[in-house]
Amino acid sequence: MIRGNGQAYRGGMLTRIWKDWIPWHRSGDAAIWENWSLLTARIRDLCRNDGTIRAGKRALAKHVVGKGLAVHADVWDGDQADDEYNFEVDQLFERWGKREADSRGKSSFGQLQWQAFNECMEVGEAIFLKCQDNSKGRLIPYCLQLIESEQMDLRFDRPEGVRGENKIVRGVEYDKWDRAVAYYVYDQNPYDIYTSWTGASTRIPADRVIHVYLPGRPSERRGISWFATNMQTAKDMDWYLGNELTSSALAALLTCVVKRKYGSGSGLGFAGDAASTDGNSDDWGNPLQKLGRGIIADIGSEDDVKVIESSRPNRDAGPFIKLLLMLQGMGIGVSQLRLTGDYSQSSYTSARGAHLDDQAYFVVLQQWFAEVLVLKVWEDVVRQLMAFGRLRSIGARQFLKDAWRYLDAKYLAPGREQLDPEKETGAAMKRIRAGFSTWQHECGLRGHDWRRIVIQQARERAFFTKYKFKPDLADSASLRTDSPDAVDADPNSAPDEEDGQKNGGQENGGLKNRAA
Repeated sequence: MIRGNGQAYRGGMLTRIWKDWIPWHRSGDAAIWENWSLLTARIRDLCRNDGTIRAGKRALAKHVVGKGLAVHADVWDGDQADDEYNFEVDQLFERWGKREADSRGKSSFGQLQWQAFNECMEVGEAIFLKCQDNSKGRLIPYCLQLIESEQMDLRFDRPEGVRGENKIVRGVEYDKWDRAVAYYVYDQNPYDIYTSWTGASTRIPADRVIHVYLPGRPSERRGISWFATNMQTAKDMDWYLGNELTSSALAALLTCVVKRKYGSGSGLGFAGDAASTDGNSDDWGNPLQKLGRGIIADIGSEDDVKVIESSRPNRDAGPFIKLLLMLQGMGIGVSQLRLTGDYSQSSYTSARGAHLDDQAYFVVLQQWFAEVLVLKVWEDVVRQLMAFGRLRSIGARQFLKDAWRYLDAKYLAPGREQLDPEKETGAAMKRIRAGFSTWQHECGLRGHDWRRIVIQQARERAFFTKYKFKPDLADSASLRTDSPDAVDADPNSAPDEEDGQKNGGQENGGLKNRAA
């Protein structure tokens, strides 16, 4: 028999220092239920008023979502891309995203993504309602309404019933398989002062809802703010800076002590004070010295003047603030360089290391966001395009026969700027030539669709040829295949116009014809 002594893990010991740290066990739902309302109110306040929280929120949204994750159809017929279908779907989805995505008609789909991601960071989740707008002139009725988490009605919450009644957790109803069945939503925002509050709510089926959140635990059915761990650091920084500013303001005042044999305790004043107009001496006959620019003190032979010097500004303030900013970055998962934008004291190596580390985290968030929102919306739109006869490249029977193949797509995340464009572009070319990468991947890192780049290049070459214009590409000669001075050029990396014509029945020819 093995007996424990309570010290296998020191973190589980009851010591004098940790005797007041005995937290309760709580499931993810229970922990969120207890603290969500006050925590969310505080976080929303910080997002309005705290610069570091806003900077972190802006950094994540800018690099994860940017102008919005783009989606492109990626359907293949054997080993050939079905360009006719792919480009038709891309064109129609882009039109829908710009003009019809928002049920309120205020935002594009990219802007809705930005708002939703900001809501996920701020309150832990974003909730979309799928709506149908049958107004004339629309491509399809499908559109989205983004609501705030505060609009969820929690009055119907209940545990699972003995007679098989579904449990309702924080406004969401679940079946016995723990799958969402319905959402209870207030018809109006309960905190809006410009509505006539009635308290009415609606039970909305789950298939009409897109619930975007990133669970931190298996027992979390709704989200919690990503800035929950940053609150203490934000308040510490606010408190510290407030005290430093107060101390510096007090220290800026010149403080003198005049010791006199028969002093009155009021031998000093300031030039321009009202007291200075009363004369040059106090009621006891002591000379009144006026402090100002270029003063000459008139003191007696037995008088002693001492100036109290300040220790402000605090030399330790900078490193301590840097530590707090580092903690802020750690709380949201980005580097201090990314959070502050200050690269003045960093080397290229450290900046690139932080850049790559941040990018690895952004990729994870981009994949999550694409799967739970962007690709789902794209599939809904494509299905309605087919249902309303908007697609000409294929018929309804062909689509239904192999729907999953025609719903295959790839998302394109916002690109990142290069720290050293010349070196990084050269490295990308080497990876492609060595077979370690592809045009699609390298262009995707910059936020570009490789197929559209090929199309645009074909257009530009045709335009240059038509007007007998030869662009000067001398600065990038090492990357050109038609340059006599090209260094280690790969003749297969960029086919010229003649090669495109020879392959007219294949990809390049098809792209050129479509571009025309």
